[in-house]
Amino acid sequence: METDIAERRYRIQSEPGYYYAGYLSNGQQLLMSIGAIRSVHDFVAVEFDPQGNYVRTLTKAISQATLSCSTDDPAWWNNYWDELDLWAEELGLEHGTIAVKKFSFPDQDLRIQHLPPIWQEMLDKGEEFDEQDREAIAFWQEANLFVLIWGQDFEINEDGELVST
Repeated sequence: METDIAERRYRIQSEPGYYYAGYLSNGQQLLMSIGAIRSVHDFVAVEFDPQGNYVRTLTKAISQATLSCSTDDPAWWNNYWDELDLWAEELGLEHGTIAVKKFSFPDQDLRIQHLPPIWQEMLDKGEEFDEQDREAIAFWQEANLFVLIWGQDFEINEDGELVST
């Protein structure tokens, strides 16, 4: 029996180098990384209740020392992850597979989509799908794949594992 998309819970595991997922001591779920689009100077953590419903968004400024480094400088990347690790520790994050309901925060370029953006765009425009696309979509749906978009596309399987960026 297929789950209603509105009630589907999307499983997400931490993917170091991209984002963290896990639990707080109170049972709340957390997804965190660098902000996208308008808040590239902040870390963002999205909190969900145990049932996967959105609760709130937390932000923390990235330090001036890290921001003063060029993003081409390896020190920037190391400082960034050190700071995110420290914030995760301060929040009490225990890494684990979370299960959240579909959400969308356009100002963060952060959302879950059932289909990859190209197919969703074609569907929204009412465009025809060729046989190859129809087969690919059928495979996608059978495999219960989804896309976490956080400044870029992360294709994730039903176990919450990143399969492609």
